[in-house]
Amino acid sequence: MTLSPDGLSIMFNLKDQYYLVPSTGGAPKAMNISFNSSSNFKWSPDGQKIAIVASQEDKRIGIYVFEPDDHNVKLLVTDIGESYAFKWSSDSSEILFLAYQRGQSATTLGIVNVETGLIEKHDILDGIFESIKDIRQFVWSPDNTQIAFTGVDADENPHNNIANIYLINRDFTQILQLTDNTHLDVVVDWRPQ
Repeated sequence: MTLSPDGLSIMFNLKDQYYLVPSTGGAPKAMNISFNSSSNFKWSPDGQKIAIVASQEDKRIGIYVFEPDDHNVKLLVTDIGESYAFKWSSDSSEILFLAYQRGQSATTLGIVNVETGLIEKHDILDGIFESIKDIRQFVWSPDNTQIAFTGVDADENPHNNIANIYLINRDFTQILQLTDNTHLDVVVDWRPQ
């Protein structure tokens, strides 16, 4: 279930059928969209689109976006992972996502442009993330110029899941470790402005 940013509509799923219902009450309206399975759906901050992790007839799991009146279903991300976690940018133009492979930690952190479908992806344990073996939580900065995340160091004991908080700039050229913990940091968020 997810509430629209203006607080006027609630979208929910019941047995793979999606509905919109006014938040003030009333009869739910069935949406004319079809997914075989779904795990996560969220309104864009501007209320113009809804993103969902789902599969359709071809069984390919991915991130789809569509308009609340259930028009223009568009597959944005697929074939990178078998499951996904995602966050909208505050201006609704991009989606930040983590891709997972079955039975593994996160394997890819990426950003997809909602209009063009262009994907910028960065593999965990490679490039700027060479010292990170797992990303747990992630969030955009309010101005979309940075990403904060909790990550497990690659050089840590493989049985040790101590996570630290990191900050990376939007163009993925600088990463900064903010904490050096002896315990698990699993939740990260920005203070509202």
